[in-house]
Amino acid sequence: MSKSIIAICFIVFFMATPGNSQIDSFFQQGNQHYQNQEYDLARDQYLSALEQGYESASLYYNLGNAYFKMSDLGNAILYYEKAKKLAPQDPDIQFNLQIAQLYIVDKITASEKAFVLKIWNEIIGFFSTNQLAFIALLFYLMGCILLIMRWTIRRHAVAIWTRRLFIPVSIAFIFFGLLFGLNLWYDGQTAEGIVMVEKVDVMSSPAGDATAVFSLHEGLKVQLQEKSGEYWRIRLSDGKVGWLPQSSVQQI
Repeated sequence: MSKSIIAICFIVFFMATPGNSQIDSFFQQGNQHYQNQEYDLARDQYLSALEQGYESASLYYNLGNAYFKMSDLGNAILYYEKAKKLAPQDPDIQFNLQIAQLYIVDKITASEKAFVLKIWNEIIGFFSTNQLAFIALLFYLMGCILLIMRWTIRRHAVAIWTRRLFIPVSIAFIFFGLLFGLNLWYDGQTAEGIVMVEKVDVMSSPAGDATAVFSLHEGLKVQLQEKSGEYWRIRLSDGKVGWLPQSSVQQI
């Protein structure tokens, strides 16, 4: 457990840090183009940074802003959602995502079961997986330091102090470690996507001659359940299910 947390946190650190000046250049040029209202050029620079393997909440957020200014609702919401996964508490991301969602044609009312599930998802998703890994590692290192101090410093006051701190630090490590594992499991079990086309018919089965049961519009978030051929089986928050062409939806 401890080795996996340490490894993941090193990965998080390197993913969160620009690898070279070229990535910095793409990012800064994108910001400059955005300030000059050259939104298509800003998008291209941000995508170039993304193609270099760099990802961050700020990069996804800026991409979402550029696409929103270009009236590309599907991509705007897609990248806002990607940014939100990395920084769930960021108020700017949440606000801009809510603004973009106002433009979605489909107004889906969640079922009671889906509403309860949404509340649970908000609880476990308060921190991103990367943040939970970092916090768990931090408490793990604090526990190790306390143990080393207790074993090496032969003072009664230090022994009492480290013993008192070790228990809450251990509890915090276990708590955030469990949340980290739960988030990893949840991410592996669920997938969500954004409808990327202006309008698409949802089919009753994964076949071209299937019956259209209802239609969806650009920007709506759907749960992706399984693939069959060129189709995704999707589920809406109100419980409706059906099949969409893979080309019409992009996974978050």
